[in-house]
Amino acid sequence: MQTKFTPLSPAISTATAKLISQFGIPAFFAADAQGALAGVCEAAFRLGTFFYFRNNGPQDARQAIRWLTPMGKKDSVPAQTRLGACYIRLHDFATAATWLLPAARQNQPKALILLGRCYEELGNKTGARLAYNRYAELGYDRGRRELQRLDELNSKGYGPLLRQVYAGDIQSCYELGRVYLELSRTAATLQEQEGRRKFGLRLLHKAATRGHEAARLLYNQEAQNNHQPEQKLFNEEALRESNI
Repeated sequence: MQTKFTPLSPAISTATAKLISQFGIPAFFAADAQGALAGVCEAAFRLGTFFYFRNNGPQDARQAIRWLTPMGKKDSVPAQTRLGACYIRLHDFATAATWLLPAARQNQPKALILLGRCYEELGNKTGARLAYNRYAELGYDRGRRELQRLDELNSKGYGPLLRQVYAGDIQSCYELGRVYLELSRTAATLQEQEGRRKFGLRLLHKAATRGHEAARLLYNQEAQNNHQPEQKLFNEEALRESNI
């Protein structure tokens, strides 16, 4: 069976030649350049990927963004991740984060680590902490190291405790949860106080759901303080007591 062939207009062919010449695109990308100019998302993605990997300064970043964007809008995780990286190269961390977030929600490792960096640049340590934590939970030690650096855990003597958390030790999870609750009380800003507190509660919740009784009790005690999303275990315990 013959493949369907759609003739290109002279305008498209001329534009392709100009694009290839202007940006030094190798000849074997000519078909993708033609397809990209004709609005074929897959061809545009391949062309954008060429600029992404060549990465010869801001011009390549901008061209990569131009051609990767159509696939990014179609929820392509690779395109979204590469778009985020390109915007980081242009120091536009806010736009980078908007592209990286949906890819990070799909547990794309590179998106998570880049999102953490963006959040740090934007002054959002809570978001950075959660991104690095998820990266570490996926088994990447760099996530642990970034979290350790972010909260200066080594200088406070808690580096080994964090390592044990990601090794799956429930007791360490409980102890580090308590540490973060204490750290929240000495944080410089209200935002950082709340960020550390919520991360501490996250660790306590993790330990509690794996059977750590002290973690469950402390979580329930802390979660009563008008934080509705965090009251699940407390409400479950109250329900059990009402049925006794």
